[in-house]
Amino acid sequence: MADKFTVRTAAQVYLIRDEGGGRLWQALFYKRKDCGLWDTIGGHREEGESLMQAAQRVALKEYGITFDEVDVEFATIIDVGKHNITGQQYVTAHFFIRRWGGEPKICEPEKMGEMRWMDVHSLDLLDGLPELNFDRKQALSNFLRGVGYSQTMF
Repeated sequence: MADKFTVRTAAQVYLIRDEGGGRLWQALFYKRKDCGLWDTIGGHREEGESLMQAAQRVALKEYGITFDEVDVEFATIIDVGKHNITGQQYVTAHFFIRRWGGEPKICEPEKMGEMRWMDVHSLDLLDGLPELNFDRKQALSNFLRGVGYSQTMF
């Protein structure tokens, strides 16, 4: 009997702040302790949970913040054929949050190192970002170019 085919679904959350009247913006990243890459908060969707509920759950769990659905801006969906490290297939929704409750803090110090706001308001700046985890740079690029969906192989 063949193995059951499964696709992991996940939500990534980018906290965004405006640094110049809508022309210059920054996203909050943290440095992963397991691999040293910069990442955004996010996680797998749990059974019975919507992608939005997953995003809200991980925002509270990882940064100690809350947000309402009305404050969410959909960025993109990335369909990852087969991740080269995990071997799993992913479909990940990326959400931008511009207004939230609470002050972002590291709530999982065993996996999260320092936090840093990074400029990401142009494609040129994306090339200058430190190494980002997984498909995060692709998601930012998609958002800046108005691309709602992309496929990629890592």
